[in-house]
Amino acid sequence: MGHHAEVRVLHSTWLARDELLAFWGEDGTLSSTSVPRRSRHPKHPRPVPHPFALDADGIRLAAGEVGGVAAEDLIVKAREVDLHLRLPGAGGGPIGSPLLEDDRIGFAPGSPGDPLPWTAAGLVLDPFDAARLVLALGTAGAWDGPAPEAPEVALGTDLRFAARAAEVVLELLTRGRLLPVLERTAQGSVAR
Repeated sequence: MGHHAEVRVLHSTWLARDELLAFWGEDGTLSSTSVPRRSRHPKHPRPVPHPFALDADGIRLAAGEVGGVAAEDLIVKAREVDLHLRLPGAGGGPIGSPLLEDDRIGFAPGSPGDPLPWTAAGLVLDPFDAARLVLALGTAGAWDGPAPEAPEVALGTDLRFAARAAEVVLELLTRGRLLPVLERTAQGSVAR
C-alpha cells in the first residue's frame, strides 16, 4: 500500500477523565509546519496547535464520507472540544499517521522523538452514540487504507481498534455473555 498526501486520517482517543471517546483527524493536504519549539526541551512543554489536524467541520465531513448517512446523523450531534494530545515528534512537528506520506516532515520512519503536547480540534459523543459511530465507520471497510467509498479518507489504527472493541462488546451482549453489577438502592438491589 502506498502513502498518499491527499488522504485524511480519522483517529479516536479515550478521554479517561470524562469517560468519553473523542474523534480527531489529520489532513495530508495541510502544511506540516508548526510553531517552532525551543531548542531545549522544557520539563513541561506547552501544547501548540497540531499543524495538520482537521478542524471540527473537517472531522464531520470525513466521517460522513466514510460512514455515510448513519455516521452523518451521529456526528452532527457531536460536541466540539479542544484535545490535548501527546504525540511523537520529529523536526519540530508531530509525526503524521503512517497512512500519510512517509516523508511528510523529514523524519526517519521508526525513529520517533519523545512525545510532545499538541492541541487539536475534537468531537465527542455520548458513549452510546460514540459506539454507534465507530461501528458505522468500521463497517465502511477502511481497515488497511482509504475507504472504498471515500478513497481520500482512512481510519487510524486507534479508531479501527475502537471499532473492533465495539464489535466485540456487541457480540458479547447479543450472546448474553455478561454479568450485571448489582447496585443497592432504597428499593433494594438493582442489576445494571
